[in-house]
Amino acid sequence: MGKNRIPEGSGNSIISLDPCLQSLVDCGKMTLDDGVNAQTKMNKKERKKLLSKHDYNIWQQKSGYWCTWIHDNTKPEKRRMIRKKEKRDLEDIIIESIKESEAEFTVRDIFEEYVNRKLENGGIVISTHNRYTQCFERHFGATGWDKRQVKDITMEEWSDWLEDQAGKCKLSSKGFSNLKTITGGIIRRARKKKLLDYNFHSILEDIDVRPVTIIKDPGSQVFSQKDLQTLLKYLIEHPDLHNLCLLFMLLSGTRVGEMVTLAYEDFVSDTCAIVLHTERRYKKDGVTHHVVAELPKTVAGIRQVYIPEEYSWIIKELRKMRPFAHYVCTNEKGERMT
Repeated sequence: MGKNRIPEGSGNSIISLDPCLQSLVDCGKMTLDDGVNAQTKMNKKERKKLLSKHDYNIWQQKSGYWCTWIHDNTKPEKRRMIRKKEKRDLEDIIIESIKESEAEFTVRDIFEEYVNRKLENGGIVISTHNRYTQCFERHFGATGWDKRQVKDITMEEWSDWLEDQAGKCKLSSKGFSNLKTITGGIIRRARKKKLLDYNFHSILEDIDVRPVTIIKDPGSQVFSQKDLQTLLKYLIEHPDLHNLCLLFMLLSGTRVGEMVTLAYEDFVSDTCAIVLHTERRYKKDGVTHHVVAELPKTVAGIRQVYIPEEYSWIIKELRKMRPFAHYVCTNEKGERMT
């Protein structure tokens, strides 16, 4: 029997010393008995930790056999019953089953479970699901982290990786916020599955990141008075449906996603409308879809918008162009513009 194969109890079972403990025994810094005792305590602690992850009750039948359920994806109910005469033998099977299941969960597995659950329970919409997926592929898929086993990743590794991504990808505050959102979702989901025993807040405490500040020329972001007058003049002189819709947006401050979902029934008068909807865009099976969302992105998005009284003719002209349309922005086929 080798040095690290130590009899335990009656001699029917053996303990394999942890390499660190074995080295301490070999160099004389720890006695053999102390090494065995330390290893026994470690094994008991690990055993207790794994058993705490078991999702089902353990019960004893009248016959004396111990029973429980374990996960089994080959069964219709995704579980199967096991029974053993000795409770410890039953626990050994439970522990082995948990170890096998934990070894199968990659970062990608947990991410997909996280975003799909959020989509199913209404926590996010499909356009947000697409955005999270794009962010995941950019940072996790491109770096190979999507293939890593979740249970093997330490807090320090998460912290270093997030800092590296922020620096290498030159992330802005918004970009880093998106990465933190999906990373936090992955870790919280993994914690619920008892794959991790630390939380995302603990990781954030040790992160030192300075997001990149993107400076844009203010003149390129807004219209000047000269720009405004030029646009107004052109749109008024060329009053087709597109230009009248653009004119209404320019005067009222309505966003494009709000304008294309604005219905005639949303108008209180020819100069005032209530914004209740917006457009959301998402891709599914390679096809881009445009849908009318029931509510804007935020509660503040629900508001009244106005145009000056001298421009009240805009809505009247639009009604003449599409007298039977539901939406203001409608093409010649009667379809809502996107």
